[in-house]
Amino acid sequence: MLKKHASFPGIDGPILTVIMDGIGLNDSPIGNAVLHANTPTLDRLARDYPHTTLLAHGKAVGMPSDADMGNSEVGHNALGAGQVFSQGAALVSDAIASGSLFTKIGRGFQEWLDLGLLEGELPTFHGAQAAGCGPVARAFADGDDVCRPVRPDTIAKSLAIGTPADGPYALDLARRTGGTIAAVDDEEIRAGIRLLAETTGVFTETAGGVTTATLAKLAETGEVGSSDSVVVYITGEGLKTLDAVRDGFSMHAIEPTLESFAATVGAPDPVAA
Repeated sequence: MLKKHASFPGIDGPILTVIMDGIGLNDSPIGNAVLHANTPTLDRLARDYPHTTLLAHGKAVGMPSDADMGNSEVGHNALGAGQVFSQGAALVSDAIASGSLFTKIGRGFQEWLDLGLLEGELPTFHGAQAAGCGPVARAFADGDDVCRPVRPDTIAKSLAIGTPADGPYALDLARRTGGTIAAVDDEEIRAGIRLLAETTGVFTETAGGVTTATLAKLAETGEVGSSDSVVVYITGEGLKTLDAVRDGFSMHAIEPTLESFAATVGAPDPVAA
């Protein structure tokens, strides 16, 4: 089981857990953007709040040995379950293919409800897939309980799994919480990447473009209202999939200062209070 943090005695709640996904901590200065960057928020969190670091590879996430790098979704599974399950390398592709992050988030919420850390019911879960590889979305639209395998053809390579082993569980979670599972095409994915960047400053990879574009469609159809509280899971950054959007941006090399940014690409517009 995940070990209790020694410096955190516990509180009555509610508790907000912030998982900093994808930030590598290393003292080496070579290629280490986090080490060289100005990170006041991370510094304040580390200084003022209980925190811990997690190994995201090898035996720490259930891989056969520490030589196996693993995958972020393997770590998500362990965190969502609160426990590390041993899994051979042959099962990793199945775990990624299953889309289990969607269902593990549901499991995490359910366990918090069971423990009394949350009140109410499960949130509504909306799933997102690429149209070029959307067996779960197709099954949802057709009213099926199983997903028929497809041959992937999409720019969202991290989602290009044509045989999602956990597809039926994702269908069940969406349906019993009143949610949906929809698909967006490649142009909508690119538009989703741009939309997220322009509105939040977050540059996501193609999987995040799928999520954002699907949310935009849900807003357009009224499935999600302007007063609804929505959590959008963005689990990868855009430098991983530059080829998918290379024609839609220009690159600049700058010093790690606001002044250099403003001199190169223009000063940012002020944010209204």
